[in-house]
Amino acid sequence: MPFVDGEPIDAAKLGKLETELNILKSQIPNFGGSDTNININNSTTTDTISSGPQIEAGKHSPGTIKSTKDSHRVLFTKVKFNKTPFVVISLMGGLTTNIVSARIQTVEQNGFTYVISAPTSAIGTSIGISYIAISY
Repeated sequence: MPFVDGEPIDAAKLGKLETELNILKSQIPNFGGSDTNININNSTTTDTISSGPQIEAGKHSPGTIKSTKDSHRVLFTKVKFNKTPFVVISLMGGLTTNIVSARIQTVEQNGFTYVISAPTSAIGTSIGISYIAISY
């Protein structure tokens, strides 16, 4: 039975509550005591603790467009990513006249692949991208 505000405290209820609190207290380990062991294994912890994001930014200039769907691979050189990063690319200025799009195809921890889509009239045009990769 619950306690009701304003009613006198029943000694039997109070005694039962005190007994239950003592039982609960006895079941809680005394952390830091000399007889307490705390075990941690790799199934419950992570190997890497990061205090901030991992970031790499750069440019990639593979030369000229060779086909209407031209795929290129970029390997990260400045950062060893612990997780697969989020990558954003943009065409470098002045090179976009004939290019329809530049899109990311795949991203991995060590690099990414992007595809340039362009009309046949753009074959032979110099290309380049700027990129930024971020992982938290």
